Amino acid sequence: MEEKNVTSSQAQGASEETKNSPKRRVLDVDANVIATAYRGYNLCPESVKSNDVKKAFLLDAAQRLHDEQKFHGRFMEKAKAVCNVLSDRVSVVAKCKEMGIDLMILSTHVVFMGKKTIREVLKYGLGEGSPILANLSLYSERFMPDDPQDFVNPAWKPSEHKREAVN
Repeated sequence: MEEKNVTSSQAQGASEETKNSPKRRVLDVDANVIATAYRGYNLCPESVKSNDVKKAFLLDAAQRLHDEQKFHGRFMEKAKAVCNVLSDRVSVVAKCKEMGIDLMILSTHVVFMGKKTIREVLKYGLGEGSPILANLSLYSERFMPDDPQDFVNPAWKPSEHKREAVN
């Protein structure tokens, strides 16, 4: 076997090169789309906010990707993942049953609110400290359709499909 001799200056240069090289940041395009939609929705006056408006902001932001149907699928996958974690918490399931809220519908609203809200809901559930506890009843109505075709169809209005389970 042949050994390679590396001088300390070469080794130091390599480590400095690694330190000084720009960090490659992995962009979560879906998170950016969701954040853009959520910011726009939050700027609306309270009197205008509805699930129809929420869906419209999300569709508008997703259209920038030029692949709204794939975005819909990834969004729903995130919501199902959140739903699966929350369904393991007895207190969350009990609170949802008590208030008549479908856990999957709630999960879509949580995903719409972004990464920070997802982390907090997964940490606190629906107990003290939960960011959605005060307005929990607002998240009982569906705003995301099951079918990606319905998501891109402006004629599909969440207000016309209330209380339908997403499962």
